[in-house]
Amino acid sequence: MKADRDLTRTDNVNDMFSSFSGMGSSGSTRRVTIVNEHSPDVIKISDAVAKRLKGDGEPVTSSASRTEVGRPYDSRPAVDSLEARRLHHEDIRKVDSIWKERLGEVERQNQELYKLATDKFAGAVDEVGTKYVKHKCVPVCEEAQKKVLECYEKNQHQPLNCSKLVDAFTRCVHQARKDIIAQ
Repeated sequence: MKADRDLTRTDNVNDMFSSFSGMGSSGSTRRVTIVNEHSPDVIKISDAVAKRLKGDGEPVTSSASRTEVGRPYDSRPAVDSLEARRLHHEDIRKVDSIWKERLGEVERQNQELYKLATDKFAGAVDEVGTKYVKHKCVPVCEEAQKKVLECYEKNQHQPLNCSKLVDAFTRCVHQARKDIIAQ
C-alpha cells in the first residue's frame, strides 16, 4: 500500500466565472498534494511498551496493585453514611412531631367547633319547642261548641236551624286564632 496519498483539487475558473471571459482566457488548475505520514496498517507504540514486550525493564504495576496491602480499610464513608442515616431519622422524627402537633391542634379546633354547633343546635331546638311544640293547647270557644252540638242533636233533620250558632262559633275561633298569632 502506498504511504503517500495525492489529493488533487481542480478548479476551473472559466466555468465558475463565465461572465468574466476577458480575464485570463486559459483555464486555471491548482494542484494540492497532502502527504500522509502514517500508513493505516502501521501501529505506533512507545519505547516503554516495546521494552515491556521484550521483557526488559521494570514490571508495570496496575492501578489495582498500587493500593497498599497493609493500609486499613477506610471506614469514613460508612461513618458518613451512618451519620447521614441518623440525621435523616432525626429529621423524620422532627417532621413527625410537628405533624402530630398540628393534628392535635386541628382535632382540638374540631372539638370546639363541634361543641359550639351542638350547643347552637340545642338552643334552636329549645326555642322551637317553646314557641310551637310545648304550646299548651287550650280548647277555645268551648261554650259555643257545646251550644252547636246540642242544637244539632235537637234538630237532626233540620240542621239549618243551627246556622246562627255555627256563625257565632266560627267568629269565636277566628278571634282566638288572631289572639294566638299576636302573641
